[in-house]
Amino acid sequence: MKGTDEIRTYSFDNDGLNELKSFEYGKNWPVVYLIHNNKDLYIGETTGAEVRMSQHLSNNEKNYLEEIAIVFDHKFNKSVILDYEQRLIKYCSVDSRFQNILNKNKGQQAIHDYYNRDEYRSDFERLWNSLKSMGLADHTLHKIENENIFKFSPYNCLTGEQNEVGTDIIMDIIDTFTNDKKGISLVNGCAGTGKTVVAISIINSLMNTLDIEEDSVGEFDDDIDKQKIAALKELKDYILKERNGKPFKIGFVLPMPGFRRTISNVFKECGNGLVKDMVIGPCDVVKEDYDILFVDESHRLSKRKNLTGYKSFDDTSRQLGLDPNKTNQLEWVLNCAKHVVLFYDQYQAVKSSDLTASEYQDTLNKYSVNLNHHELKTQMRCKGGA
Repeated sequence: MKGTDEIRTYSFDNDGLNELKSFEYGKNWPVVYLIHNNKDLYIGETTGAEVRMSQHLSNNEKNYLEEIAIVFDHKFNKSVILDYEQRLIKYCSVDSRFQNILNKNKGQQAIHDYYNRDEYRSDFERLWNSLKSMGLADHTLHKIENENIFKFSPYNCLTGEQNEVGTDIIMDIIDTFTNDKKGISLVNGCAGTGKTVVAISIINSLMNTLDIEEDSVGEFDDDIDKQKIAALKELKDYILKERNGKPFKIGFVLPMPGFRRTISNVFKECGNGLVKDMVIGPCDVVKEDYDILFVDESHRLSKRKNLTGYKSFDDTSRQLGLDPNKTNQLEWVLNCAKHVVLFYDQYQAVKSSDLTASEYQDTLNKYSVNLNHHELKTQMRCKGGA
């Protein structure tokens, strides 16, 4: 055993397990732990480190790891370790000290307040610096927090509202595919409500659906968390039984080229099922056979007016059998996937080529047999409210 005043490390084997058994916080106490070798890292939380370590040692997917670092404090409680677990997953995924973060469920799904949370979160920097001194992290929190991959990470913990909307959209997708119909999820939300973060979180969950473990529902205390994992398990069963294990083909449409490049780089750096080729422009929807298309900033989808590239607009329209003078990019998307998830704010349509609110609604009316409405209301960027 070695480590700091708040982190103890053990060899990840039976000798380490036997040593852990004599540690006063090894049984019946909330802790966070990091199991790793030089390349791979798994982060977890438990109220019984000895039992959990034994379970991981019997897991063929993790028993090749070499060391376990256990973070402990006599002031820890269950809420703290859930928070620290999720924060460690997010920061470690951006830090890049480890090539692979093995976590699939991202820790707790939604942000929960708890007693003295601000105090515990202020202690997190001290914990992070301890991990740096042990060679388990490379960069400062400040540097990590200023990276795009941190801001748009699939490991972002959602608010309760965001988590509920994300879960409802997954249920919409299940309904579409299990009942073999076309479906649309329309998410209304003003600037700063986290539409992009919610979209990336859902895409990440869908891309890792097959990795959902049978007993994973029991890992969460919150009802929405349990509902989301249960929905993903249902989706996993559908993929295995009805699609012979073939994952969904998913595209993430971003109309604005600059933002598209940013998110493409985020997907490239994230890995864990996310690849940069998933991030596409409106004209790309005809290039693959998509099962699900997500469209961020769908209010920026265009019609044939004041464009810099009329030819590509006309070519794409004709490829779909649509009249270039009567169609628009929203109609393209609705024609190119079985289920479409649209993130929309009518007040952010700013160019003459953007669809007006009435044009947007008229297009939806042509395809809205199974239209599901959702709303993000809470403004996250400032304290000024609406």
